[in-house]
Formats: sequence, C-alpha cells, structure tokens
Amino acid sequence: MTRGIRVRDLLSFALWRDTATTLGIRRIIRPDGSTSPLTRCLPVIPDSRTTSPPAVGLAMMVQNEERRLGRCLESVAGWVAEIVVVDGGSTDRTMEIAGEFGARIIERPFDGDYATQRNVGLRALTTPWTLVLDADERLSLDLRQILDHVASSGDADGAYIHMLNILEGDANPWFWPDRHLRFFRSGCTMVGRIHERVQGTKRPVYLPLSGPFIHHSKTLSEQWDREKQYFETDPSYYAHNDVERIRR
Repeated sequence: MTRGIRVRDLLSFALWRDTATTLGIRRIIRPDGSTSPLTRCLPVIPDSRTTSPPAVGLAMMVQNEERRLGRCLESVAGWVAEIVVVDGGSTDRTMEIAGEFGARIIERPFDGDYATQRNVGLRALTTPWTLVLDADERLSLDLRQILDHVASSGDADGAYIHMLNILEGDANPWFWPDRHLRFFRSGCTMVGRIHERVQGTKRPVYLPLSGPFIHHSKTLSEQWDREKQYFETDPSYYAHNDVERIRR
C-alpha cells in the first residue's frame, strides 16, 4: 500500500456506501471525524506519498460563457496543471476570464461539429491525463482525490463520472442517471457531430452513482436552446417523439 489506495479498493468502498444508503443507513462518515464502522474497509492513506499523481490537463470548448466560466475554472484551480480553451467566437469577456486562470486560448470558429472542436483542445494538451468540462459544469472537490487515484493506479485508462444535472430554480436533478467518460489518458479523440463520445479507451472504471459528481447547472431556456441547436445540427439523432417535442 505504499502508493496509497488502489482504485479497486476505493470503488469497493463506494459500492459499500451505496449499499448502506439503500438499506437506510444515512450517516456513513461521522461529521466529527470519528471512525464509522463502514469506513474500516477503506485502506489508510500513508502520510506521505512516494510519487505524485500524474498531471491532469483541462480541455474545454466555449463561446460567450462569461457568466459561468469563472465558476467552472475555480472548481479545478490548483489541481489541473494545464488549461486549454477552444473559443468558437466569443463576443463577451469569455477569453479574458479564461486568461485570468492561465488558460491557453485557441480561437477556432465553431462549425457545428462538436467532436472536431473538442479534438482541437485535446490535441493541444501536453499532460498525460485529460479532464473534459463544459462552462456550465463544476468538478466536485472530493472527485479530485479519486481521479488522482485512477491516474496513479495503472489499472485504468479512463473514468466514467456521473453528472448531477440541475435546472436552476429546481432542487431535484433531471435526466438521471447520466454518466460520461470525462477523464482519460491523453491521446484519445472524440467522434460525433453532437453528443460526442471518446474513443480509444479500453480499461475505463465506472464511478458510483452516489458521487462525487460533476455538477451541471443551466436554466430551462438554455437547455431548450441547446436541444434546438442539436436538432438543427443532426435531426437524425432524435426519435419521432423527440422531434415533435422539440418542434413544439
């Protein structure tokens, strides 16, 4: 255990936690920091690490996101070693805000192909691991440690992470569960004009439904605008019922 907690042990504990919650056990780790019986299966992290986790780079594609970009970048500040932002033609303070966080900005007019736009940023990263976020998303603080373990273990080349999708003004998540491959070894590419997906990972791990999450928040009108944009880009992706709903 000189390298810390193995990914398998960490995920086993998370599965234990999910099971306990299902059985009605609401308090797994006590607020005062004392040991809970359910934490005994989790190996102890050594006080000092012999090696540091591999560096992680953040890849983003943005356009006119001055309202939300700062909150997104704050959620990874001090953890990611590199930020690459591909700007599709912003006319507000988006690029200025990205620059304040030390991001490398690549200007490329958005042509409607999401995978192509994202791949520009993926190719520009120099770190061994990649995290992908959108401007309306934030990384949970607890997720950093888990992703460090995934990257350090040598047992996986990517991680599927659950999204906690919240429409602003509504306390309950929508479109649940929603899990995506957002953390992976650099060198992968994406495919798909819309709802793009990562290709090239063979050993992903699946993080638990109970979190920690990527928090995804937007207004209802923003969600419908995005659906309309997706539909106009590739209507063949949608079933008949979805087509009628979007048209209405």
